[in-house]
Amino acid sequence: MASLILLAFALFAGAVSASELRIVGGESTSVNEWPSIAQVEFLGTASGIWTQSCGASILTSRYSLSAAQCFSGIFYEAKNRRIRAGTSYRHTGGQVSYVEYAFNHQLYGQNDMDADITVVLLKEPFVYNPNLQQVTIVPQGYQIPPNVRTVIAGWGATQSDIKVFSRHSFAIVLKCYVRKMAAVFWAVILLAGFSCTSAKLGSPAKIEDFPSVVQVENIAATIWLQQCVGSVLTSYHVLSAASCFSGVGYNANTRRIRAGTSTRGYGGSVVEVYHVYIHPSYGQGVGNDGDIAVVRLNGYLQLGGNIQQASILGEGIQLPVALPVTLVGWGTTAEGGLIGNNDLYSIDLATVYEGKCLYDYQNSDRPQVITENMICAGLPGVGGRDLDTRDAGAPIFYSGVTVGVVSFGQSYADDKYPVVSTSVGSYTAWIVEKAAV
Repeated sequence: MASLILLAFALFAGAVSASELRIVGGESTSVNEWPSIAQVEFLGTASGIWTQSCGASILTSRYSLSAAQCFSGIFYEAKNRRIRAGTSYRHTGGQVSYVEYAFNHQLYGQNDMDADITVVLLKEPFVYNPNLQQVTIVPQGYQIPPNVRTVIAGWGATQSDIKVFSRHSFAIVLKCYVRKMAAVFWAVILLAGFSCTSAKLGSPAKIEDFPSVVQVENIAATIWLQQCVGSVLTSYHVLSAASCFSGVGYNANTRRIRAGTSTRGYGGSVVEVYHVYIHPSYGQGVGNDGDIAVVRLNGYLQLGGNIQQASILGEGIQLPVALPVTLVGWGTTAEGGLIGNNDLYSIDLATVYEGKCLYDYQNSDRPQVITENMICAGLPGVGGRDLDTRDAGAPIFYSGVTVGVVSFGQSYADDKYPVVSTSVGSYTAWIVEKAAV
């Protein structure tokens, strides 16, 4: 029997409000069958009572997917919303996390109910268990054809348990990648047999095993989000990619470093950025050559335990082909999933012959320059690995030594193109010089 995989929220918008939309004539089921479904609870300003009024799906342990209309309006405040997950019953059981911020799509409200979608950041992470799991969402651009039989799941108006329409089977096989989230409302569409092939997955990692790895966070509105990775050089210096600290509108005040934690955006020690030393060759017209930076912190990191200095490759050392290396980061590069988990992941790769890497990128849809100052790495026996841009600046390790700093790659490309990192050995003397300032 084909398995049912959760794809996306259905859009049931228009003149009908969230409180009026109900599932009628469904059959009772359990959250065990749909463990990614969650409740959005509203706090009544007059009554002081929390009431389930919308639905959501679990994207990661700290992010949920829902409808923008559930997180907007004249009286909306984030403090009056919370998410309950891992239970079949309205208002009861499971895990509860309060809302930190809702990222409503920028087009919502400009054309009636178009773009009624939001990504909700939670204050505390959920803990995964059999009743609480991540959702798989439909790939960008996929259009559900007419007459496809689907399942809608949610909480009805008069019943405490989840109600769903009868289940049907419809088989289609795709290679799934997340590029853009579909339009949503609080009910959930499920297609039977819609499966996703996947490349080799990485493995969950502990910061204790990679204590030199840190998160580079960018501020968006008032929320800090992990967007790049770095490595501890000293208690005052971090090694990362120049591309993470440049561009239009860049300011050191919009970056900070989080160290000593395996969880994205949570725990550990946080230090603001004081100054960034970008290699002078970066941005001089040779592609991403010189994509390396030494970050001077505004405070210091207390070395010890889960925060340790990285060992870096000696000056001038070039890596041989097919050398086993390890990439560590918070993006999907290492995880191999559809949406980056909030936990640290690692994956074993192998260095790729520079000539092949150059050929692949010169003949790609987005040609890139490959120089002798770069290291190409991919899955053993495959040669490529799709890149999540949130892994820019991530370390490439060989036997515990940082040999590369992730620079660029291709996303959603069936692992055809290698991950390209800046070779630390080409810049060791410069790194040591700047880390002494």
